[in-house]
Amino acid sequence: MKLRSMALALGILAAGSAQADLIDYGNGMVYDNVANLTWLKDANFAMSSGYDADGLMSWAEAQAWAASLTVGGVSGWRLPTVTPVNGSSFNFDYSEDGSTDSGINISGLNSELGHMYYTTLGNSAAGGLTHSGPFSNLQNFAYWSGTAHPAYADEALHFFTAFGDQGSSPQVSEYYGWAVHSGNVAAVPEPASAALLLAGLGLLAYRRRPTRRD
Repeated sequence: MKLRSMALALGILAAGSAQADLIDYGNGMVYDNVANLTWLKDANFAMSSGYDADGLMSWAEAQAWAASLTVGGVSGWRLPTVTPVNGSSFNFDYSEDGSTDSGINISGLNSELGHMYYTTLGNSAAGGLTHSGPFSNLQNFAYWSGTAHPAYADEALHFFTAFGDQGSSPQVSEYYGWAVHSGNVAAVPEPASAALLLAGLGLLAYRRRPTRRD
């Protein structure tokens, strides 16, 4: 069992060096090394974990759910965020070329859900949600972002995976939540595995020491 755990830990570190957009560590977390974000592999974990009957929650409920998570010993989870596409201020005029913060084809890193949907998974507005990559339970509906509407206190931004649209809705609406974490927390072994890994590396180093001959 100890050797198996050590092998798993070594495999996790090796996977972390792979050159890929999405790295599935097999521990319920998937790392996007372009956006530098760790996503829950289960895109409706609120339902799967028994937190909510169907995973549909108001914005406040989805925020609270994400903040309450501890996965693989890691806390600090949140909903995906949105920042202005122009880098300074939001523009909610509808567009179809991704040039504003409302509409389709918003695929830049300023929209964490939009970048995942379009750039990383390769979906399109016309085709809808046809590619889910390594993720499970990715719903063909709306997901909350963690960003409140800057002008309307009772609204927050959402992303519709059904047709790749970003917009805003009243915060009392019930949409899905998909938890994300900044950085690569998926590659961090749990304490027991880390200890076994260090022990294994120490053993390898000892075996490589030159033999002294008199």
